[in-house]
Amino acid sequence: LQNPNRTKKTFTAVDLSDDHKPDRPDEASRVARAGGIVEPARGLHGYAGPARVWRRHPRAGGLAVSRAFGDAQLTVAGVIADPEV
Repeated sequence: LQNPNRTKKTFTAVDLSDDHKPDRPDEASRVARAGGIVEPARGLHGYAGPARVWRRHPRAGGLAVSRAFGDAQLTVAGVIADPEV
């Protein structure tokens, strides 16, 4: 937290990191280059829920993050464990 005006008791939150969401433009591009698909789950009435990473063939996965430890099934779809620093 930062307090730019020390006479008042107000604070501003500062993001220390960014979430690795599949629909973030840079993450979606990286997943697409790796051969994965980024889209919400398909339901009876269209798409539902958050964007997810899917393996193209056979269609599998549905992980709602683009970076994860231990998800070997989706490494071919672009899910990686490398952090952003």
